[in-house]
Amino acid sequence: MEKRCFLFGHKVITEPVEHSLERAIDRSIVEFQITEFMVGNYGEFDKLCARKLQKAKEKYPHIHIYSALAYYPEKNKWRLPEKFDGFYFPDGQERVPPKAAIPKLNSYLVDTSDLIICYVSYISNGAYSVLRYAQKKSKRKPFIINLGDIK
Repeated sequence: MEKRCFLFGHKVITEPVEHSLERAIDRSIVEFQITEFMVGNYGEFDKLCARKLQKAKEKYPHIHIYSALAYYPEKNKWRLPEKFDGFYFPDGQERVPPKAAIPKLNSYLVDTSDLIICYVSYISNGAYSVLRYAQKKSKRKPFIINLGDIK
């Protein structure tokens, strides 16, 4: 059975997290046996995650990397990053109103993941809200690795 990791964070990176992200990805594969990674495509942290996952796939070719989409793929012309295995668009997501699409996708990915790697270093409506949601859910799962300051 595949074990899933969801990566998310702030649109803007305000501190060096590159090395700790690499270590967290390696740990997720080796220690937690994660084989499936879901990452968005909206901000700096998502782009950093994509680069680090591409690098990890060279070392661990058995992993699968998916670009999670909040909006119906035909509406937007998304380009699949190199070494990614495909796009991920959950069933029913096309019926979600545009303003709620990203929060709905994030909640779904938290609910269906075994591990969260995030970068949340300040209170915001976006990444911080997703972290708080994940923390409420983490009594059973998922396990959370936050590369930011906020616990």
